[in-house]
Amino acid sequence: MRGDFHNTLWSVNRRDDGQNGFDARDDIGDTHVLVSRACAFGFDFLLIGALGCAVFVALLFGGLLTFGLSWMALPFVFPLTAFFYNAITMSGPGRGTWGMRAMGLEAIDINGRPLDFLVAGAHAVLFYVSMAFPPVLLVGLFNSQHRLLHDFATGVVLRRRP
Repeated sequence: MRGDFHNTLWSVNRRDDGQNGFDARDDIGDTHVLVSRACAFGFDFLLIGALGCAVFVALLFGGLLTFGLSWMALPFVFPLTAFFYNAITMSGPGRGTWGMRAMGLEAIDINGRPLDFLVAGAHAVLFYVSMAFPPVLLVGLFNSQHRLLHDFATGVVLRRRP
């Protein structure tokens, strides 16, 4: 018997058939995951900025060829770059953004499976929304799993790579 904590927290949508060797509680309580997440965010922020600048410049020059038509997309360059960067890398075979991979983290769902594109995208959107309200990020300091609010909302677990 795993106890009441396990039954109340992990019983919903939990598949542990013993074949994948995944226990959603592994490495979640590790406070170093929060520090690694912060460092990964800094790395990803710089990378998204560089990618966004490249797309911005391409659209800027593309506006000359399209008589200014592509300039209408300029305000959406950085949000869309951040969304697609996070959604593609977190749902891909690497299971995390390049910053997460550099910090030894992977993103999986609560059942231990890779994230879907839409779940990864929703996680990214909720993350950037939570960045507008920094006290929301303090949730990770006050729960035993050190998961953030957008992790709970999307069912995402960030853990150390096995």
